[in-house]
Formats: sequence, C-alpha cells, structure tokens
Amino acid sequence: MIGFLSGTTIAAVLAVGTYIAMTTFSVTSIERVNNPSLNVGDLDYRYTSSH
Repeated sequence: MIGFLSGTTIAAVLAVGTYIAMTTFSVTSIERVNNPSLNVGDLDYRYTSSH
C-alpha cells in the first residue's frame, strides 16, 4: 500500500510539473510571436526593413 501511495504521489507531482512547464512554454512562445524583440539574438534587427 505504501508503494502504491508513493508511486501515485510521484505521478501526481510529475503531472503537475509537466503541466506547469507546458503552460509556461506556451505563454513564452506566444509572447515571442507577439513581440519580436524577445526573439533570440538580433534576428528582428536583421529581418526588419526599417533600417
């Protein structure tokens, strides 16, 4: 019974951790699309035609 409870607890913690990680990653990706200045390096500088 203790093994079952510890296994269930580990599974629940992993599920919550995965959910939080996926949610955070999704929000970050959406913010990068909406705000190109958050992208890696100077890609937005190189690909904008305003300079």
